[in-house]
Amino acid sequence: GELVADLHSAGFTHKDAHPGNVLVDASAQTWIVDAASIQKATTSRITRDLVQAAGESRERTSARFRARFLLAYLRRTDPARRSEAAARIEAIEGAARIARRQHVAAEIDRWSRESGVVARLVDGDLALLARHSLSRTEALALAHTAISGGDTPNARVVRGHQARKVWSTHARLEEHHVPAARPLVLVESPRLLGIFTALPGARAARCESPLDARAFGQLAGTLWDRGLGLRSLEVAIDQYGAAFVDLTSRVSDAVDLAEHLAPWRDDSSTGFDWTSSADFRAAFVTAQRGSRLQRAAVRAILLAPSTLS
Repeated sequence: GELVADLHSAGFTHKDAHPGNVLVDASAQTWIVDAASIQKATTSRITRDLVQAAGESRERTSARFRARFLLAYLRRTDPARRSEAAARIEAIEGAARIARRQHVAAEIDRWSRESGVVARLVDGDLALLARHSLSRTEALALAHTAISGGDTPNARVVRGHQARKVWSTHARLEEHHVPAARPLVLVESPRLLGIFTALPGARAARCESPLDARAFGQLAGTLWDRGLGLRSLEVAIDQYGAAFVDLTSRVSDAVDLAEHLAPWRDDSSTGFDWTSSADFRAAFVTAQRGSRLQRAAVRAILLAPSTLS
């Protein structure tokens, strides 16, 4: 926080402000990297830096960590207004959640072209995109097997025009660190199909199980925290008892909590209202990465069932 404050006080901002662009040396001295992103400071750019730093780190850090960063910044830049720090931190946290969702949505096209997350491979008439964690040999073998209709162990295939929609949806979920089937390969030619991870031992949730209720609450809460919602409950429990989003293209921005919880209130596969479970509600609140006030607001809504109907 003090490092960013010193940068701003010197009349500069950093258009790609996030923890990955800060290094700490052996003597605990902090350094800003990616100097090409440094710009002349303006009021709007300074606010952007703070919102971006909070947004880009909110899915990997605690609210306490981000509050300490922002408090250190505010103490350094404007110690006379310390009494306003809590309100300013709350405003930045609220904006950060929205900014993070918008940033992911704007950058999701990098999963559809050669980029830092996927490589474009060509082998004769076969053209595909494969995540970098796969070798060329692994990606081509998966693609050839899927095209021929062969068995793809630990992988599932989506064919036809839906493949690209499911690919983009699961890329978005991965960018937001939401547990979901991971996109592996998108074959674009000679025919369109997507290949995704399959989780061995995955099963439907049991409404009588408190552990499953907690797993569902954790997943539903994580989606809400990211500003995302499911239009249908295409979810399952993996072999370790964690819930994940199964293959779907039906993910949308979530604005209203009651609407977000609708699929969980009326699970079409069981007819069960997951929100009636105290275990679901507790896990939902725990999954929130926002401030204490934001978590309290979510808890109040969940504990007032009439507001969800």
